[in-house]
Amino acid sequence: GTVPDEHSALYNSPIDIQLSSELRARSFRSGYLPSSTATEMYIRLGADVQQFDSNLPVFVVDTLGQEVPGTSTSLFASSIGALFDVQLDGRSSLTMQPALISRIGFKERGSSSSSFPQKPYRVEFRRDDSDADEAVDLLGLPTESDFVMIPGYDFDRSINRNTVIYDLSRQAGDYAVRTRYVEVFVNSGRGEVTRADYVGLYPIMESIKVDENRLDIGKLATQYSTEPDVTGGYVLKIDRPAPGDTGVTVGPPGHQLAFQFVAPEESDVRANPAQLDYISDYLTDFLTALFADDFKHPVSGLHYSEWVDVPSLIDHYLLYEFWQATDALFFSGHWYKPRDGKLHAGPIWDFDRGIASTDGRNNDPTGWNVIRSAPIMWPRLFEDIEFRQALIDRWAELQQGALNLDNVLATFDRITTPLAEAAARNFERWPAVAPRANGGYFGVLDGTWQGEVEHMRRAVIARHQWINSLFLPLPQFEFGPAAGNARQFVVSLSGNMAGDGLTIYYTTDGSDPRLPGGSISASAQIFASSFVVDSGAVIRARVFDETFNIPEAGFEQSVNDAEMWSGLTVLRVG
Repeated sequence: GTVPDEHSALYNSPIDIQLSSELRARSFRSGYLPSSTATEMYIRLGADVQQFDSNLPVFVVDTLGQEVPGTSTSLFASSIGALFDVQLDGRSSLTMQPALISRIGFKERGSSSSSFPQKPYRVEFRRDDSDADEAVDLLGLPTESDFVMIPGYDFDRSINRNTVIYDLSRQAGDYAVRTRYVEVFVNSGRGEVTRADYVGLYPIMESIKVDENRLDIGKLATQYSTEPDVTGGYVLKIDRPAPGDTGVTVGPPGHQLAFQFVAPEESDVRANPAQLDYISDYLTDFLTALFADDFKHPVSGLHYSEWVDVPSLIDHYLLYEFWQATDALFFSGHWYKPRDGKLHAGPIWDFDRGIASTDGRNNDPTGWNVIRSAPIMWPRLFEDIEFRQALIDRWAELQQGALNLDNVLATFDRITTPLAEAAARNFERWPAVAPRANGGYFGVLDGTWQGEVEHMRRAVIARHQWINSLFLPLPQFEFGPAAGNARQFVVSLSGNMAGDGLTIYYTTDGSDPRLPGGSISASAQIFASSFVVDSGAVIRARVFDETFNIPEAGFEQSVNDAEMWSGLTVLRVG
């Protein structure tokens, strides 16, 4: 597998290959530069896998006899990776021409999950002539070199908790890693690939990486020391430190928080003190403003939102809260700062302990619970009445799109349904974590993967309905032509809201009936009966109840408990 030089074995007869091998060759001639390296890879299949087929792609890794490195080292095993994709007949097999065969670096990844028998892995695709990264087209994902494979194993027995919420995040407009499902064989012995090397069903997914097709925030070169170059991009996380790292602690006295570096790596940032100083000062300024009595920096007078993209915070929080991720925000809590941009929360990551998992802390689909143990900035954000209202508004907006329950369930079914065949093989391989048979919260856990899927599906429905029940209902209007005037319309309440006794404020001039701080706009009118507007009018409306508050964590601990306003309804007439 090494690159040949003048001292390597000389080719003078056919080569007999009996085992999985990586064959590399170069031409040499006196007075000339050596040729580029030609590489061919061979994986020997045992008889018991030559009939293996699947309705999903299959990924085979052969480490050529090397032990797969664990998480305590940065080393990769130089290996062969072969991908067998699904053909027109809807099947893949190991005897067909691989869609991709490549040199790869291969190692274990993860924190607590690295101790499981079914390991999570990192995969790094490499060039033929060196160990440098090689971007590849992997199952239609944007070309890149670095991927991860994360199984469900113990906690996620429907094997879809990560993939569904990542898809919903992207639908909401927030980047999350793209995924594809594969069945996987890993041969770390020197013999042929056999059924004993089958390690189960995995989603293979993008790693969180600064790249134009992933986090497109500008790559931070080591030499960048002045603005605007030094301003980004940075990827950080709140998590346990990686081996050898310490992270950086930021914030004013009494409100400090440790961040870990993801990209660039900590060693690279510390190699340039200007970068470490810049991001440390930026994060400290954000937290200083956030924890000021009026949410404004005591020196500059700027509101905390001058440092952070508030919509990203809200989406990040809502996705974690909806999916009941028990480790949310304080483990694998990612943040990023684009060059010349504000700090963003995201991308979301790590939901194997999410809704209705075996973790146990989210058996009950009710309870606004993520905020209870979140890092310090999140409880403080909920003390800001404008943040709370913006969160209510965004949840209402998402009900018209990504987080509409019908769309959530359609996404769930689209991702989950094709997994049935492979899931059966996965649990045959890992019987210690077989699907639960204890009935569960909904009484449907019957020892089958289908029972796990139905259990999660019902939990998603119950969770969605419970969150909706926390908020005042959105005003719902309908309109029709006004009699005798084709350019005017009559606006009235939808039939399902009539008679509810709700107080609804609306405007017809495009302004919000709610003013900052929660008071009623002078432009707002109480809806009393149907009214006439011109074609093209924009109506904004909210339900108002000055006695209403949300008795849930996050909201319950706020300085001003009244959540008097519903989300915002926007109706364009005509």
